[in-house]
Amino acid sequence: MNNQELRRGRIIGSVLSLRELGTTPEILDGIAEGTFLLRGGYKNDLTTAEIRSILEECM
Repeated sequence: MNNQELRRGRIIGSVLSLRELGTTPEILDGIAEGTFLLRGGYKNDLTTAEIRSILEECM
């Protein structure tokens, strides 16, 4: 076990991307539209396009 493996979460079997969860680009719009924004967070006025962009970065 080395530091790189630990940082990546592979040792404990962590999922590291949406793609590893089975997410495809075709369903990102639905995920973005179904996302709830909670008050008190970092930014409360994210648009659906901004949420989709974040999700794309997580692929």
